[in-house]
Amino acid sequence: MGFSQSQWEPSPLMEATWTRLVVQVPQSATLIASVADRVAGIDHRLWDWMAQSEHSYRRDNYLIRYGLPLAELYGWPDRNDPLLVEALSVHFFWALTWRHLDNIVDSHAVDPLEVGRLALALYRASRVHSEVALRFGIPSRSDEVAELILLLCTTAHSERIAPVRRTDIWRRAAPFLIVPRTLLGIGDEREQIYQAYINLDGLSHDIHDLLDDVSRGIKSLPSSWFAELDPQSAFRRGIVDAWFLKAAHEVAAALDQVERLMAGAPFRALRLLLQESEDLKQSLGPSSRPP
Repeated sequence: MGFSQSQWEPSPLMEATWTRLVVQVPQSATLIASVADRVAGIDHRLWDWMAQSEHSYRRDNYLIRYGLPLAELYGWPDRNDPLLVEALSVHFFWALTWRHLDNIVDSHAVDPLEVGRLALALYRASRVHSEVALRFGIPSRSDEVAELILLLCTTAHSERIAPVRRTDIWRRAAPFLIVPRTLLGIGDEREQIYQAYINLDGLSHDIHDLLDDVSRGIKSLPSSWFAELDPQSAFRRGIVDAWFLKAAHEVAAALDQVERLMAGAPFRALRLLLQESEDLKQSLGPSSRPP
């Protein structure tokens, strides 16, 4: 099946963000279309599946929210070599692997179909990763890949006992660091920015998933705040308000960490994406609720 760049369009939930990104960083359009083209060329059936309405927003999260910041940390748009598109394509496949792995470690029962999907995703990501590394003469670092996958699993296990610290949320998404470390080599300082960005995005996700995490016994930070504030599960107005204020404070702290690590660097796409977390912080503040 053939594929052209013009066939990729952002999902409806991503359109507003994408429009702002293209205005701020016009080169985004070419880069993301090229990565989409490469992913579709590697596995067109997977791409067709992710183009369906129920999957397209997740597809665009991996392409845009996690692809563009990584590209900027690599040096793009000033640095725009052939490796970048290939590496971001590999990054997309590792993101899919993370999703299946994350589903399994959070489940109370083994789903054979989900295990099969994970096996397929892991095989696909490993194969494409190895091919790109070989083509560009990059040494194999399979041990580091294995360590990052294991880090996710051990962190998920510990999260059933106690919440992961805000500065360590990235460990639950450790496969997102496979490409930065083993293909792009962005360096420790810039990796710390990416980790902080993952911390912020993961915290935002956990805030939205509070009730689901509580029901599944996952000790996310937001669920631990509620347990501390409301050990009787009374859900009184004052308790809920206190939780919202705590959440706003933690999002602000996570934002500050990213900003501090960026230390004035332009990173225009990353800064625009950070605005969404700024909006979340404002939505959690006291002005967001009726008196």
